[in-house]
Formats: sequence, C-alpha cells, structure tokens
Amino acid sequence: MQAKIQTSQILNLPEFDYQTPASKKDAVGLLFSSGGDAIISAGGTDLIPNMKNGTIKPKALISLSRLSPEKESITADGALRLDALSTLSDIAESPLIKLKVPTLANAAFHVGGQQIRNRATLGGNLCQDTRCLYLNQSHGFQFVDACYKRGGDCCYPYPAEKRVCRSVFMSDTAPVLISLGAQLVILSNSGEKGVDINDFYTGDGLKPLKLGSAEMISAILIPPESQKMQCHFVKATPRGGLEFAMVSVAIALKIDGPDKKCGKARIAVGSINTSPLRAFKAEQEIVGHNLNEAIAAEVARKVADEVKALPHHGYSKGYLKQLVEVHTKRSLTAMIYPKEPLTHETSD
Repeated sequence: MQAKIQTSQILNLPEFDYQTPASKKDAVGLLFSSGGDAIISAGGTDLIPNMKNGTIKPKALISLSRLSPEKESITADGALRLDALSTLSDIAESPLIKLKVPTLANAAFHVGGQQIRNRATLGGNLCQDTRCLYLNQSHGFQFVDACYKRGGDCCYPYPAEKRVCRSVFMSDTAPVLISLGAQLVILSNSGEKGVDINDFYTGDGLKPLKLGSAEMISAILIPPESQKMQCHFVKATPRGGLEFAMVSVAIALKIDGPDKKCGKARIAVGSINTSPLRAFKAEQEIVGHNLNEAIAAEVARKVADEVKALPHHGYSKGYLKQLVEVHTKRSLTAMIYPKEPLTHETSD
C-alpha cells in the first residue's frame, strides 16, 4: 500500500510516501530499496514530532502499524526475549518482565504518560533521536541559521566547536538494558545479527546509532545471569511525570554471601551525554569489595568523576554531576541494605 500524503500547514509535516508492510522482513526490504531515503515508524511518538519541527525529512515513512509484537518469552538457553515492537505499556505491565527484570518495567513506566506508553515501542525508545533545546522546536521565528543537526553550519550551545553536535541521548530504557548486558537482534535484508547494546551507540549527536539505513531492531535478549543480579534504576526529573530525565542511573550487581561481596557490576548513566555512558573504572573499583555505605559513597564519587555530563536543557554541568553522585550513592545503598529481601530493587 502506498499513498502520497501532504499534511496541512498547521501540522507542519513534510510530504512523504506512506507504506505499511506486512512483516518485519518486508519492512527492511522497503528500507533497502529506498536507498536510504526512508525511515521506520513504530509508535511514532519521537519520530512524528521531529518530522514536524523539520529535524527529520524522510521521503518515505514505513509504518509497522500492521504488525503485532510477539509475547515476551524465555529462550532455550534461559535468555529473556523481548520483541522490539512491544509497547512500553506492555513492558511496564508484563508479569514476566516484572519477575525477571523489574528495573526495565520500572524504566518503561516512567517514560512520558500513559497515552505515550500505549503507542511508544521498546525498539523506538532505544532508537530515539538526540535532543537539544535549540533543536527540538521550529526555527521559523527564533533560530535563523540551521544547526549542524539540520544541515547547517553552527551550534548554538557550543559555538566554538566545529562540526560537532552535542545533543543529548535521553532514552530511559537504554541505561537499564546496558546494565543488564542486553543483546540487540538487528534485522536486515541479509538476515539477523546480534549486537551488544554497549556497541550500539556512537556518541555522535549527528548519528547516534550504529544502525544501517536498511536495518532495524527486531528483538532484545537479556542473558540469564543478569536476571539473577540485584538491580536498581532511578530517573531524576523536575516533576513526577511527563518529563525527560535530567539524569538516570541504572546499576546491576552480583552480591554474594552474608558479607555482601560484589562479584560483578555494571553501572550505566543516561541523559547526560550524546550516548548512555558506562562507568567502567568505577565498576572495576567495586568488584571484589564487601559492600557498605563507605564503599557506596566512594564508588558514587568515582562514577560522577568518570562520566562526563554535558550541560543540557538549562541544567549546569556541576548540577548534573552532583545528581549522578547523589543518585548513584542512593541506589547502591538501597541495594546493599534493601528494605525487603528482593532480587531486584527499583526506585522512582
């Protein structure tokens, strides 16, 4: 099915071809045949606003609205398999996900409002575009010159830097899946391949994803060992809902024995840079130690020093760094001294 759509001036959408494939395989086939001029739309909650403000101008929009996600399941090797087309409401409300990886359910629940979660998909949340105060609005009245992201030759927040985009990647689910050591199943015309989610983000605001023009995320796999780790997620926002994060912190720890010795650690921080950041050095510092409040405070300082915060959306670098330290310490303390003997801990 193809149709030419020209929206009204009020919606401010460009003209594009609209295609509705009957399968994921057909979708990547359409991407391949478009020669890089098409884009996938699942829920469209991030894509459509970016098309309205002129950041993204595809010649064809390939809608997955005819497709239904597969139910989350446990694979033969014990991995938790999630369909990338699952809505964030599905993820937040799934009994299996709440049992196995409740931090992911918690992160999904804190994305936008209920109407957004009912449309937005897990794959879309992982592939959302970077954000900037100067980028995510119409340039018709306030910003005359186009920034790098719009194909221009300037950067409003970082005017001294040349050809570098410092827009911030603000997915809530990405840091959690990084802390869980997730694998992404990438579908293309040549078949499927597995990609470690750590390697999926480029750190380049102009092209934040290592995803080819004819590729899409088909599924997400969470390994069995991660389902047994103690985990915690926190999203710091000015208000309780309908907000992008100032900072988000996701931690997964393997804690052994009554002395609470840390056998493995993954710490990911989101919404402070052009990609989610792993605190690799801080992870190495905590492994092998018996966990206590002093260790939590020291590791939190190391995380805040290691991950580099970009000032964004009115928040200063110093304030964001302080938020990282405070919420990392709170998360670690909650995991070391849980109120209840839970496998996973989550936090608002």
